[in-house]
Amino acid sequence: MLILEIVFSIALIIFCSFSYHTLGSEKNITVQDANQIQRIADESIKLAESQLRSKSLSQLNAKFGVPFVQFLATWSGLHGSPWSYYNISQARIVIRYARSSIRDALKIWGRKLSPLEEIIFDIGEADSECGVLSGGMTAIAGTLYASSLEKLSNEQSDPMQALLSAHCVASLTRLQLVGRTGGSEDRTLEKFEEETKASMIMLCDLSRSIESNPYFYVWRKQSSLSSSIAHHISIKRQLIAELLLRSSRQDEARSFLEDAVKASPQNYEVAIAYGAFLLQMALYDGDGSNSGLTKTAKVQLLKAAKLNTTKADPFALLGIWYELQEDSKRSVGCFSKAILVDPTHPVAGRGMLRAKSTTDISTLLNNALNMGIFQNGWAWKASGDSNALVEGDDERAVICYQQALRACDVGNPKQHRLDIFFSLPKGTTSSINECGDTWASLGGCYRRLGKHSASVRAFQAAHDINPDDLSFYCSWAQGKFASLCRYCEI
Repeated sequence: MLILEIVFSIALIIFCSFSYHTLGSEKNITVQDANQIQRIADESIKLAESQLRSKSLSQLNAKFGVPFVQFLATWSGLHGSPWSYYNISQARIVIRYARSSIRDALKIWGRKLSPLEEIIFDIGEADSECGVLSGGMTAIAGTLYASSLEKLSNEQSDPMQALLSAHCVASLTRLQLVGRTGGSEDRTLEKFEEETKASMIMLCDLSRSIESNPYFYVWRKQSSLSSSIAHHISIKRQLIAELLLRSSRQDEARSFLEDAVKASPQNYEVAIAYGAFLLQMALYDGDGSNSGLTKTAKVQLLKAAKLNTTKADPFALLGIWYELQEDSKRSVGCFSKAILVDPTHPVAGRGMLRAKSTTDISTLLNNALNMGIFQNGWAWKASGDSNALVEGDDERAVICYQQALRACDVGNPKQHRLDIFFSLPKGTTSSINECGDTWASLGGCYRRLGKHSASVRAFQAAHDINPDDLSFYCSWAQGKFASLCRYCEI
Protein backbone atom coordinates (compact mmCIF):
# COMPACT_ATOMS: atom_id res chain seq x y z
CA MET A 1 0.00 0.00 0.00
CA LEU A 2 2.84 2.37 0.86
CA ILE A 3 4.45 1.73 -2.52
CA LEU A 4 1.20 2.61 -4.28
CA GLU A 5 0.94 5.82 -2.26
CA ILE A 6 4.49 6.79 -3.18
CA VAL A 7 3.80 6.10 -6.86
CA PHE A 8 0.64 8.19 -6.55
CA SER A 9 2.62 11.10 -5.12
CA ILE A 10 5.25 10.79 -7.85
CA ALA A 11 2.47 10.97 -10.44
CA LEU A 12 1.27 14.21 -8.89
CA ILE A 13 4.79 15.61 -8.96
CA ILE A 14 5.08 14.72 -12.66
CA PHE A 15 1.78 16.50 -13.31
CA CYS A 16 2.96 19.60 -11.45
CA SER A 17 6.26 19.65 -13.34
CA PHE A 18 4.51 19.20 -16.68
CA SER A 19 1.95 21.93 -15.97
CA TYR A 20 4.53 24.38 -14.67
CA HIS A 21 6.90 23.73 -17.55
CA THR A 22 4.18 24.14 -20.18
CA LEU A 23 2.51 27.19 -18.65
CA GLY A 24 5.82 28.86 -17.83
CA SER A 25 7.48 28.30 -21.18
CA GLU A 26 7.90 31.10 -23.64
CA LYS A 27 6.61 29.15 -26.66
CA ASN A 28 3.00 29.29 -27.82
CA ILE A 29 0.54 26.80 -26.38
CA THR A 30 -1.38 24.98 -29.10
CA VAL A 31 -4.96 23.80 -28.86
CA GLN A 32 -3.69 20.23 -28.40
CA ASP A 33 -1.40 21.35 -25.56
CA ALA A 34 -4.27 23.22 -23.91
CA ASN A 35 -6.60 20.23 -24.18
CA GLN A 36 -3.94 17.93 -22.75
CA ILE A 37 -3.31 20.26 -19.84
CA GLN A 38 -7.04 20.55 -19.25
CA ARG A 39 -7.44 16.76 -19.14
CA ILE A 40 -4.55 16.37 -16.72
CA ALA A 41 -5.89 19.23 -14.62
CA ASP A 42 -9.31 17.57 -14.35
CA GLU A 43 -7.70 14.26 -13.36
CA SER A 44 -5.57 16.06 -10.79
CA ILE A 45 -8.67 17.61 -9.24
CA LYS A 46 -10.26 14.18 -8.86
CA LEU A 47 -7.07 12.90 -7.25
CA ALA A 48 -6.97 15.89 -4.91
CA GLU A 49 -10.57 15.28 -3.83
CA SER A 50 -9.78 11.64 -3.07
CA GLN A 51 -6.66 12.63 -1.16
CA LEU A 52 -8.66 14.95 1.04
CA ARG A 53 -10.59 11.88 2.14
CA SER A 54 -7.48 9.68 2.56
CA LYS A 55 -5.73 10.34 5.83
CA SER A 56 -2.63 8.22 5.23
CA LEU A 57 -2.03 9.61 1.76
CA SER A 58 -2.54 13.18 2.97
CA GLN A 59 0.10 12.62 5.64
CA LEU A 60 2.49 11.21 3.06
CA ASN A 61 2.02 14.19 0.77
CA ALA A 62 2.45 16.54 3.71
CA LYS A 63 5.93 15.12 4.22
CA PHE A 64 6.94 15.69 0.61
CA GLY A 65 5.07 18.96 0.00
CA VAL A 66 3.41 17.81 -3.23
CA PRO A 67 0.14 19.78 -2.70
CA PHE A 68 2.02 23.07 -2.33
CA VAL A 69 3.94 22.40 -5.56
CA GLN A 70 0.65 21.53 -7.23
CA PHE A 71 -0.83 24.82 -6.02
CA LEU A 72 2.12 26.81 -7.40
CA ALA A 73 1.94 25.03 -10.75
CA THR A 74 -1.80 25.37 -11.25
CA TRP A 75 -2.09 28.92 -9.89
CA SER A 76 0.79 30.13 -12.15
CA GLY A 77 0.28 33.75 -11.09
CA LEU A 78 4.00 34.49 -10.96
CA HIS A 79 4.53 34.05 -14.67
CA GLY A 80 1.12 34.04 -16.38
CA SER A 81 -2.63 34.35 -16.04
CA PRO A 82 -3.80 32.78 -12.75
CA TRP A 83 -5.81 29.54 -12.83
CA SER A 84 -5.68 29.32 -16.62
CA TYR A 85 -7.21 25.84 -16.83
CA TYR A 86 -9.41 25.75 -13.72
CA ASN A 87 -12.86 26.93 -12.75
CA ILE A 88 -13.55 28.42 -9.35
CA SER A 89 -14.66 25.16 -7.74
CA GLN A 90 -11.51 23.37 -8.88
CA ALA A 91 -9.29 26.24 -7.73
CA ARG A 92 -10.90 26.16 -4.28
CA ILE A 93 -10.24 22.40 -4.03
CA VAL A 94 -6.56 22.89 -4.87
CA ILE A 95 -6.24 25.68 -2.29
CA ARG A 96 -8.08 23.73 0.40
CA TYR A 97 -6.03 20.61 -0.28
CA ALA A 98 -2.74 22.54 -0.11
CA ARG A 99 -3.69 24.31 3.12
CA SER A 100 -4.78 21.00 4.65
CA SER A 101 -1.45 19.45 3.70
CA ILE A 102 0.46 22.32 5.29
CA ARG A 103 -1.48 21.83 8.53
CA ASP A 104 -0.59 18.13 8.45
CA ALA A 105 3.05 19.02 7.86
CA LEU A 106 3.01 21.17 10.97
CA LYS A 107 1.75 18.25 13.04
CA ILE A 108 4.09 15.66 11.51
CA TRP A 109 7.43 17.45 11.54
CA GLY A 110 6.78 20.99 12.72
CA ARG A 111 7.04 22.59 9.30
CA LYS A 112 5.49 26.06 9.38
CA LEU A 113 4.61 28.31 6.48
CA SER A 114 6.98 31.21 5.98
CA PRO A 115 5.43 34.71 5.82
CA LEU A 116 6.08 34.78 2.07
CA GLU A 117 4.33 31.43 1.57
CA GLU A 118 1.34 32.71 3.53
CA ILE A 119 1.17 35.69 1.22
CA ILE A 120 1.35 33.47 -1.87
CA PHE A 121 -1.54 31.39 -0.55
CA ASP A 122 -3.62 34.52 0.12
CA ILE A 123 -2.91 35.95 -3.33
CA GLY A 124 -3.73 32.64 -5.02
CA GLU A 125 -7.02 32.49 -3.13
CA ALA A 126 -7.78 36.12 -4.02
CA ASP A 127 -7.13 35.36 -7.70
CA SER A 128 -9.70 32.58 -7.59
CA GLU A 129 -12.31 34.92 -6.07
CA CYS A 130 -11.68 38.26 -7.77
CA GLY A 131 -13.49 37.69 -11.03
CA VAL A 132 -10.60 36.04 -12.87
CA LEU A 133 -12.83 33.00 -12.42
CA SER A 134 -16.60 33.37 -12.71
CA GLY A 135 -18.62 33.33 -9.49
CA GLY A 136 -15.97 34.57 -7.07
CA MET A 137 -16.43 36.81 -4.02
CA THR A 138 -14.64 39.99 -5.05
CA ALA A 139 -15.04 41.70 -1.66
CA ILE A 140 -12.94 38.96 -0.05
CA ALA A 141 -10.42 39.17 -2.89
CA GLY A 142 -9.96 42.92 -2.47
CA THR A 143 -9.30 42.53 1.25
CA LEU A 144 -6.75 39.76 0.64
CA TYR A 145 -4.91 41.78 -2.01
CA ALA A 146 -4.77 44.88 0.20
CA SER A 147 -3.52 42.95 3.26
CA SER A 148 -0.93 41.05 1.18
CA LEU A 149 0.36 44.29 -0.32
CA GLU A 150 0.70 45.73 3.18
CA LYS A 151 2.65 42.69 4.40
CA LEU A 152 5.11 42.65 1.53
CA SER A 153 8.43 44.35 2.07
CA ASN A 154 9.52 47.41 0.12
CA GLU A 155 12.70 45.58 -0.85
CA GLN A 156 12.68 45.98 -4.62
CA SER A 157 15.75 43.84 -5.31
CA ASP A 158 13.95 40.61 -4.40
CA PRO A 159 12.17 39.32 -7.52
CA MET A 160 9.63 37.20 -5.66
CA GLN A 161 8.40 40.06 -3.50
CA ALA A 162 8.54 42.49 -6.41
CA LEU A 163 6.36 40.26 -8.59
CA LEU A 164 3.89 39.57 -5.78
CA SER A 165 3.61 43.28 -5.03
CA ALA A 166 3.11 44.04 -8.72
CA HIS A 167 0.47 41.32 -8.93
CA CYS A 168 -1.47 42.79 -5.99
CA VAL A 169 -1.33 46.32 -7.40
CA ALA A 170 -2.55 45.11 -10.80
CA SER A 171 -5.37 43.07 -9.26
CA LEU A 172 -6.60 45.96 -7.09
CA THR A 173 -6.53 48.24 -10.13
CA ARG A 174 -8.50 45.70 -12.14
CA LEU A 175 -11.12 45.48 -9.39
CA GLN A 176 -11.36 49.26 -9.36
CA LEU A 177 -11.92 49.35 -13.13
CA VAL A 178 -14.89 47.00 -12.88
CA GLY A 179 -16.35 48.82 -9.88
CA ARG A 180 -15.55 46.13 -7.30
CA THR A 181 -13.01 47.77 -5.00
CA GLY A 182 -13.08 45.31 -2.12
CA GLY A 183 -10.56 46.51 0.47
CA SER A 184 -9.40 49.60 -1.47
CA GLU A 185 -12.34 52.00 -1.25
CA ASP A 186 -10.08 54.82 -0.01
CA ARG A 187 -8.04 54.94 -3.24
CA THR A 188 -8.97 57.24 -6.11
CA LEU A 189 -8.52 56.51 -9.82
CA GLU A 190 -5.53 58.88 -9.86
CA LYS A 191 -4.01 57.01 -6.92
CA PHE A 192 -4.35 53.70 -8.75
CA GLU A 193 -2.65 55.22 -11.81
CA GLU A 194 0.21 56.50 -9.67
CA GLU A 195 0.68 53.15 -7.90
CA THR A 196 0.50 51.16 -11.13
CA LYS A 197 3.11 53.37 -12.82
CA ALA A 198 5.40 53.09 -9.77
CA SER A 199 5.02 49.32 -9.83
CA MET A 200 5.89 49.18 -13.53
CA ILE A 201 9.02 51.30 -12.99
CA MET A 202 10.08 48.97 -10.17
CA LEU A 203 9.71 45.94 -12.44
CA CYS A 204 11.66 47.64 -15.24
CA ASP A 205 14.52 48.34 -12.81
CA LEU A 206 14.40 44.73 -11.63
CA SER A 207 14.50 43.47 -15.21
CA ARG A 208 17.74 45.39 -15.83
CA SER A 209 19.32 44.27 -12.56
CA ILE A 210 18.92 40.51 -13.00
CA GLU A 211 21.40 40.45 -15.89
CA SER A 212 24.25 40.89 -13.40
CA ASN A 213 22.56 39.31 -10.36
CA PRO A 214 20.77 36.02 -11.19
CA TYR A 215 18.11 34.62 -8.86
CA PHE A 216 16.57 31.21 -8.37
CA TYR A 217 13.39 30.48 -6.36
CA VAL A 218 10.91 28.70 -8.68
CA TRP A 219 12.66 29.90 -11.85
CA ARG A 220 14.89 27.32 -13.51
CA LYS A 221 16.88 29.79 -15.58
CA GLN A 222 17.37 33.51 -15.94
CA SER A 223 15.31 33.71 -19.13
CA SER A 224 12.28 32.31 -17.28
CA LEU A 225 12.54 35.02 -14.63
CA SER A 226 12.94 37.65 -17.35
CA SER A 227 9.82 36.29 -19.06
CA SER A 228 7.84 36.50 -15.79
CA ILE A 229 8.90 40.12 -15.24
CA ALA A 230 8.06 41.00 -18.86
CA HIS A 231 4.58 39.48 -18.40
CA HIS A 232 3.85 41.64 -15.37
CA ILE A 233 5.24 44.77 -17.05
CA SER A 234 2.89 44.14 -19.98
CA ILE A 235 -0.06 43.86 -17.61
CA LYS A 236 0.92 47.17 -16.02
CA ARG A 237 1.02 48.93 -19.38
CA GLN A 238 -2.36 47.48 -20.27
CA LEU A 239 -3.92 48.67 -17.00
CA ILE A 240 -2.34 52.11 -17.23
CA ALA A 241 -3.79 52.43 -20.73
CA GLU A 242 -7.23 51.56 -19.39
CA LEU A 243 -6.87 54.12 -16.60
CA LEU A 244 -5.82 56.74 -19.14
CA LEU A 245 -8.81 55.89 -21.29
CA ARG A 246 -11.10 56.42 -18.30
CA SER A 247 -9.52 59.89 -18.00
CA SER A 248 -10.05 60.61 -21.75
CA ARG A 249 -6.30 60.55 -22.52
CA GLN A 250 -6.41 58.36 -25.63
CA ASP A 251 -3.02 59.33 -27.08
CA GLU A 252 -1.18 58.40 -23.89
CA ALA A 253 -3.13 55.14 -23.68
CA ARG A 254 -2.15 54.17 -27.22
CA SER A 255 1.49 54.94 -26.50
CA PHE A 256 1.50 52.65 -23.46
CA LEU A 257 -0.11 49.79 -25.36
CA GLU A 258 2.29 50.16 -28.30
CA ASP A 259 5.19 49.92 -25.86
CA ALA A 260 3.64 46.81 -24.35
CA VAL A 261 3.28 45.13 -27.75
CA LYS A 262 6.89 45.96 -28.67
CA ALA A 263 8.19 44.66 -25.35
CA SER A 264 6.14 41.43 -25.42
CA PRO A 265 5.20 40.63 -29.03
CA GLN A 266 4.14 37.08 -28.14
CA ASN A 267 1.93 38.07 -25.19
CA TYR A 268 -1.72 37.35 -26.04
CA GLU A 269 -3.20 39.55 -23.29
CA VAL A 270 -1.35 42.61 -24.53
CA ALA A 271 -2.16 41.84 -28.16
CA ILE A 272 -5.91 41.57 -27.55
CA ALA A 273 -5.89 44.67 -25.33
CA TYR A 274 -4.22 46.69 -28.09
CA GLY A 275 -6.53 45.27 -30.75
CA ALA A 276 -9.63 46.07 -28.71
CA PHE A 277 -8.31 49.59 -28.04
CA LEU A 278 -7.71 50.24 -31.76
CA LEU A 279 -11.15 48.90 -32.68
CA GLN A 280 -12.76 51.12 -30.07
CA MET A 281 -10.84 54.21 -31.20
CA ALA A 282 -11.54 53.58 -34.90
CA LEU A 283 -15.20 52.62 -34.83
CA TYR A 284 -16.72 53.55 -31.47
CA ASP A 285 -15.00 56.70 -30.22
CA GLY A 286 -14.34 58.14 -33.70
CA ASP A 287 -16.49 58.72 -36.75
CA GLY A 288 -15.13 55.69 -38.61
CA SER A 289 -13.36 57.85 -41.19
CA ASN A 290 -9.82 56.82 -40.17
CA SER A 291 -9.41 53.86 -42.53
CA GLY A 292 -5.74 53.39 -41.54
CA LEU A 293 -6.61 52.92 -37.88
CA THR A 294 -9.48 50.63 -38.83
CA LYS A 295 -7.20 48.35 -40.87
CA THR A 296 -4.58 48.36 -38.11
CA ALA A 297 -7.22 47.19 -35.65
CA LYS A 298 -8.06 44.24 -37.90
CA VAL A 299 -4.39 43.28 -38.27
CA GLN A 300 -3.85 43.41 -34.51
CA LEU A 301 -6.93 41.29 -33.81
CA LEU A 302 -5.79 38.69 -36.34
CA LYS A 303 -2.42 38.61 -34.61
CA ALA A 304 -4.11 38.07 -31.22
CA ALA A 305 -6.19 35.25 -32.69
CA LYS A 306 -3.04 33.51 -33.97
CA LEU A 307 -1.24 33.92 -30.63
CA ASN A 308 -3.91 31.97 -28.77
CA THR A 309 -6.58 30.08 -30.70
CA THR A 310 -8.22 28.91 -27.45
CA LYS A 311 -9.51 32.44 -26.68
CA ALA A 312 -12.81 33.73 -28.03
CA ASP A 313 -12.25 37.50 -27.70
CA PRO A 314 -10.27 38.06 -30.94
CA PHE A 315 -12.81 36.19 -33.06
CA ALA A 316 -15.72 38.04 -31.45
CA LEU A 317 -14.11 41.43 -32.11
CA LEU A 318 -13.25 40.44 -35.67
CA GLY A 319 -16.94 39.62 -36.05
CA ILE A 320 -17.73 43.19 -34.98
CA TRP A 321 -15.15 44.51 -37.46
CA TYR A 322 -16.64 42.59 -40.39
CA GLU A 323 -20.19 43.45 -39.30
CA LEU A 324 -19.41 47.15 -39.45
CA GLN A 325 -17.84 46.60 -42.89
CA GLU A 326 -21.17 45.00 -43.92
CA ASP A 327 -19.51 41.65 -44.63
CA SER A 328 -22.18 39.48 -43.03
CA LYS A 329 -20.73 36.13 -44.14
CA ARG A 330 -17.32 36.68 -42.53
CA SER A 331 -18.94 38.35 -39.53
CA VAL A 332 -21.15 35.34 -38.78
CA GLY A 333 -18.15 33.07 -39.36
CA CYS A 334 -16.09 34.91 -36.73
CA PHE A 335 -18.96 35.00 -34.25
CA SER A 336 -19.51 31.27 -34.79
CA LYS A 337 -15.84 30.55 -34.11
CA ALA A 338 -15.98 32.58 -30.89
CA ILE A 339 -19.14 30.74 -29.79
CA LEU A 340 -17.44 27.42 -30.53
CA VAL A 341 -14.64 28.38 -28.14
CA ASP A 342 -16.91 29.98 -25.52
CA PRO A 343 -20.67 29.21 -25.89
CA THR A 344 -21.61 32.11 -23.58
CA HIS A 345 -19.36 34.83 -25.02
CA PRO A 346 -21.40 38.05 -24.56
CA VAL A 347 -20.02 39.88 -27.60
CA ALA A 348 -20.29 36.97 -30.04
CA GLY A 349 -23.71 35.94 -28.69
CA ARG A 350 -25.16 39.39 -29.23
CA GLY A 351 -23.57 39.52 -32.68
CA MET A 352 -25.27 36.26 -33.66
CA LEU A 353 -28.60 37.61 -32.40
CA ARG A 354 -28.19 40.67 -34.62
CA ALA A 355 -27.37 38.49 -37.63
CA LYS A 356 -29.96 35.73 -37.21
CA SER A 357 -33.33 35.08 -35.60
CA THR A 358 -33.66 33.20 -32.31
CA THR A 359 -35.22 30.30 -34.22
CA ASP A 360 -32.16 29.95 -36.45
CA ILE A 361 -29.78 29.84 -33.47
CA SER A 362 -31.96 27.92 -31.01
CA THR A 363 -29.25 25.30 -30.45
CA LEU A 364 -26.72 28.02 -29.70
CA LEU A 365 -29.10 29.63 -27.19
CA ASN A 366 -29.81 26.33 -25.45
CA ASN A 367 -26.09 25.64 -25.09
CA ALA A 368 -25.53 29.07 -23.55
CA LEU A 369 -28.51 28.72 -21.19
CA ASN A 370 -27.24 25.37 -19.94
CA MET A 371 -23.76 26.64 -19.10
CA GLY A 372 -24.88 28.04 -15.74
CA ILE A 373 -22.43 30.96 -15.51
CA PHE A 374 -22.84 34.71 -15.12
CA GLN A 375 -22.11 35.91 -18.67
CA ASN A 376 -25.11 34.38 -20.48
CA GLY A 377 -27.64 37.12 -19.74
CA TRP A 378 -27.86 37.87 -23.47
CA ALA A 379 -29.18 34.34 -24.04
CA TRP A 380 -31.76 34.63 -21.24
CA LYS A 381 -32.89 38.01 -22.62
CA ALA A 382 -33.31 36.54 -26.12
CA SER A 383 -35.20 33.57 -24.71
CA GLY A 384 -37.45 35.91 -22.74
CA ASP A 385 -38.22 37.97 -25.84
CA SER A 386 -39.05 34.80 -27.77
CA ASN A 387 -41.38 33.51 -25.05
CA ALA A 388 -43.11 36.86 -24.54
CA LEU A 389 -43.42 38.07 -28.13
CA VAL A 390 -43.58 34.83 -30.15
CA GLU A 391 -44.83 32.06 -27.88
CA GLY A 392 -47.06 34.26 -25.73
CA ASP A 393 -45.80 32.54 -22.56
CA ASP A 394 -45.38 35.44 -20.14
CA GLU A 395 -44.79 33.22 -17.10
CA ARG A 396 -41.80 31.59 -18.77
CA ALA A 397 -40.64 34.96 -20.07
CA VAL A 398 -40.64 36.37 -16.52
CA ILE A 399 -38.24 33.64 -15.42
CA CYS A 400 -35.96 34.32 -18.38
CA TYR A 401 -35.88 38.08 -17.80
CA GLN A 402 -35.15 37.59 -14.10
CA GLN A 403 -32.25 35.30 -14.97
CA ALA A 404 -30.95 37.84 -17.46
CA LEU A 405 -30.94 40.61 -14.85
CA ARG A 406 -28.99 38.37 -12.46
CA ALA A 407 -26.27 37.82 -15.07
CA CYS A 408 -23.34 40.24 -15.00
CA ASP A 409 -23.35 41.02 -18.71
CA VAL A 410 -26.88 42.46 -18.42
CA GLY A 411 -27.18 43.53 -14.78
CA ASN A 412 -23.63 44.90 -14.41
CA PRO A 413 -21.93 44.93 -17.84
CA LYS A 414 -19.07 47.18 -16.69
CA GLN A 415 -17.52 44.12 -15.07
CA HIS A 416 -16.67 42.81 -18.55
CA ARG A 417 -13.67 44.41 -20.22
CA LEU A 418 -15.34 44.28 -23.66
CA ASP A 419 -18.67 45.74 -22.55
CA ILE A 420 -18.48 48.60 -25.07
CA PHE A 421 -18.74 45.98 -27.85
CA PHE A 422 -22.00 44.52 -26.52
CA SER A 423 -23.79 46.78 -29.01
CA LEU A 424 -22.82 48.51 -32.24
CA PRO A 425 -21.64 52.16 -32.22
CA LYS A 426 -24.23 54.89 -31.79
CA GLY A 427 -25.83 55.81 -35.07
CA THR A 428 -25.79 52.21 -36.35
CA THR A 429 -28.18 50.76 -33.78
CA SER A 430 -30.43 51.74 -30.91
CA SER A 431 -28.70 53.25 -27.90
CA ILE A 432 -31.28 51.94 -25.42
CA ASN A 433 -29.68 50.49 -22.31
CA GLU A 434 -30.05 46.70 -22.35
CA CYS A 435 -30.61 46.42 -18.61
CA GLY A 436 -33.36 49.05 -18.72
CA ASP A 437 -34.93 47.38 -21.73
CA THR A 438 -34.96 44.06 -19.86
CA TRP A 439 -36.70 45.67 -16.87
CA ALA A 440 -39.28 47.21 -19.21
CA SER A 441 -39.92 43.85 -20.89
CA LEU A 442 -40.29 42.24 -17.47
CA GLY A 443 -42.78 44.97 -16.47
CA GLY A 444 -44.81 44.27 -19.60
CA CYS A 445 -45.03 40.57 -18.71
CA TYR A 446 -46.14 41.38 -15.17
CA ARG A 447 -48.81 43.76 -16.47
CA ARG A 448 -50.23 41.14 -18.83
CA LEU A 449 -50.24 38.60 -16.00
CA GLY A 450 -52.23 40.99 -13.80
CA LYS A 451 -49.36 41.57 -11.36
CA HIS A 452 -49.71 45.33 -11.49
CA SER A 453 -47.64 46.28 -8.42
CA ALA A 454 -44.70 44.21 -9.67
CA SER A 455 -45.21 45.74 -13.10
CA VAL A 456 -45.00 49.29 -11.73
CA ARG A 457 -41.79 48.48 -9.83
CA ALA A 458 -40.20 46.97 -12.95
CA PHE A 459 -41.13 50.00 -15.09
CA GLN A 460 -39.78 52.31 -12.40
CA ALA A 461 -36.46 50.44 -12.48
CA ALA A 462 -36.40 50.70 -16.29
CA HIS A 463 -37.04 54.46 -16.10
CA ASP A 464 -34.32 54.98 -13.47
CA ILE A 465 -31.77 53.18 -15.67
CA ASN A 466 -32.80 54.73 -18.99
CA PRO A 467 -34.95 57.85 -18.53
CA ASP A 468 -34.67 58.76 -22.24
CA ASP A 469 -36.65 55.71 -23.37
CA LEU A 470 -40.32 56.71 -23.72
CA SER A 471 -41.50 53.52 -25.41
CA PHE A 472 -42.85 51.90 -22.25
CA TYR A 473 -44.55 54.94 -20.70
CA CYS A 474 -48.01 53.89 -21.89
CA SER A 475 -47.67 50.41 -20.37
CA TRP A 476 -46.32 51.93 -17.16
CA ALA A 477 -49.30 54.27 -16.93
CA GLN A 478 -51.71 51.39 -17.52
CA GLY A 479 -50.04 49.42 -14.73
CA LYS A 480 -50.27 52.36 -12.35
CA PHE A 481 -53.92 52.93 -13.23
CA ALA A 482 -54.76 49.24 -12.65
CA SER A 483 -52.95 49.28 -9.29
CA LEU A 484 -54.84 52.43 -8.26
CA CYS A 485 -58.18 50.88 -9.22
CA ARG A 486 -57.43 47.79 -7.18
CA TYR A 487 -56.41 49.90 -4.20
CA CYS A 488 -59.64 51.91 -4.41
CA GLU A 489 -61.72 48.74 -4.52
CA ILE A 490 -60.02 47.46 -1.40
